Amino acid sequence: MTATLLAGLGVAWTLGVLLVAAVWPRSRMLAADGAVILPLGLGVGLGATSVLFFVASLVVRQPVAIAALGEAVAIAGLTWWLWRRRAVEDTSGTRRDASSTTGWVAWVVGSILAQAGVVAAVVARRAWAAEPWGAWDGWAIWNMRARFIARAGTAWTDALRFTELGWSHLDYPLLVPASVARAWAWGGGESAAAAGLVSVSFGAATVALLVAVVARLRGVLVAGIGGLVLLGTPFFVTFSANEHADIPLGFFVLATMALVALSGREPASRGWTVLAGVTAGLAAWTKNEGVMFAVIVLAGGAVAAGRRGEWRTVRALAAGAAAALVPVGYFKLALAPGNDLVSGTLAARLAQLVSPERHAEIAAALWRDGGGFGEWRVLPFVAMALALATPGARRLVGRERAVAWLLALTLAGYYAVYLITPWDLASHLASSLPRLLVQLWPGAVLWWCLLAGTAVDGAKGGARPPGGLGAGGAHAADQAGPEVRPHPQTSGDILAAPSGWKLSRGFAAAVCAANAAVALAGGWWFARQLAPGEEAAARVAGGAVSVVAGEGWFGRERHGRNTWRWSPGRGELKLHVEARRGMARAGLGFALRSITARTVAVTLDGREVWRGEAGPKQTPVVIPDVALRPGISTLVFASEAPPVREAADPGARALGFAVYDLRVE
Repeated sequence: MTATLLAGLGVAWTLGVLLVAAVWPRSRMLAADGAVILPLGLGVGLGATSVLFFVASLVVRQPVAIAALGEAVAIAGLTWWLWRRRAVEDTSGTRRDASSTTGWVAWVVGSILAQAGVVAAVVARRAWAAEPWGAWDGWAIWNMRARFIARAGTAWTDALRFTELGWSHLDYPLLVPASVARAWAWGGGESAAAAGLVSVSFGAATVALLVAVVARLRGVLVAGIGGLVLLGTPFFVTFSANEHADIPLGFFVLATMALVALSGREPASRGWTVLAGVTAGLAAWTKNEGVMFAVIVLAGGAVAAGRRGEWRTVRALAAGAAAALVPVGYFKLALAPGNDLVSGTLAARLAQLVSPERHAEIAAALWRDGGGFGEWRVLPFVAMALALATPGARRLVGRERAVAWLLALTLAGYYAVYLITPWDLASHLASSLPRLLVQLWPGAVLWWCLLAGTAVDGAKGGARPPGGLGAGGAHAADQAGPEVRPHPQTSGDILAAPSGWKLSRGFAAAVCAANAAVALAGGWWFARQLAPGEEAAARVAGGAVSVVAGEGWFGRERHGRNTWRWSPGRGELKLHVEARRGMARAGLGFALRSITARTVAVTLDGREVWRGEAGPKQTPVVIPDVALRPGISTLVFASEAPPVREAADPGARALGFAVYDLRVE
């Protein structure tokens, strides 16, 4: 990871922050809302720079120079605009949230959140090391599309017409590929680190945005708990590193919902509405599901605002969305092939809409994947529901109800797509439903925080406005009357320290020291654990090595401390090698077993490094001092003897040999 690569990310972040600040409501102090603006700016900046790079790639062979010039001009213009706005604006009457002393409970939750952040960073790093080019979507869609842009000059669009590549969804929008190609151009090479940095940046921005927005709406205690729920979702953390577009899409879905919730809290908040349109449009620029989400946002906003005659809100939302939807429209209409989900006759798709079997199969899949969502060992849903067990949990303010509507309508849209899909429904559900759920999960956590925070406020005795105003409602204080106090804007009403008790500097220092110690210990422990998909990993002389199963293996099996995989007769292991200088050197240890005696040969990148006999008893094997080049090497286990059925059952596996307890020494 070079300094220029980080500089490219910094330029994108700077541009995004300036864009967000330029349309931020003038009734707000930018510095006071910096915790929201910074993560929002990171996502918006990556989206905006991907659009600039995409446009430049259509007209010049080396787009980085002209795109960087456009970014520099935009940064200079926005900086001038913000300086001029500050110079002519009287900020003496602008809103600044009241400050208060934060209680010890918030300190504890904040400490745990910081520890979880360290652990999540370590887990994400290990997940990236196991799959540096991402999972299937990462290398087969996003990085392949980025290579088209990076290598083919202005002719890269020709690849979108290759019917042989139809399996890679050539009609998918280009925010992720263009961002990766831009990162490669800044970094000077097609590095896996650049693609991973783009992916992880969206994951980190999602957590930071959720915490900042909930702290703004419900206080830092609820914000810390919401952040813990998101960081404690293993599926979200590992997805943040494996370059699926579902995490960037989830960021823009969350950002849109958060901005809609914010926009109903102050009369002069059209800036938030414009930004909600921008993030909805960028969701469409990220993935096909985002196109549907943007349509839902625009249509829902128009209906809600039209019922109240708030046509300025519709214009603001549409203006923001148009900026991001223009490149989406051009790509879809002029460059991309048709979408495979709309293939087939209209009559056949309509018949599928009323098929009871399809409805039952989709409902069963939702129950299955919803119950197992997140890959938690212990599901937190029951504990989360307890926070909603008070009447106050149903009372929301302003446009906060729109969060639930957007979640419900988007999920209903996904349901409808499954009904009309021309693919085999079972395989389509199995391959995509968990990823669709992770797209909505940050927004769902936001909604839960809004509900749970309302319940906490009610338990503390805070006055509440009567009922909710729905998606198009105005600020609660404008309609509730002078006797009703608006919902607290800060943590003061919820988290103030007990009367007569203050947090001492000594207590704060002790909490920080304990927090740092626990975070370092947790990070060290998790760094020693295998990432999902890894068979073995270790630091060795000259670098680090991780081993991932390739083709030719059955699923991993375990008994006690022993793990193994069976192969029919030829199995590949991928060695991901990070070498500090030149070659890394490592030893490989394992045990071999076979149902019948056979000879097994082990080759490394085509060079034989071991050959021996395997039988019914485990045979320990050590291959010492193997020279490994940086990058990915292939270790192949092969036997020419035919496999043997493990049982008389016709469906039984045909087994050749098993590799037990692989380790890197």
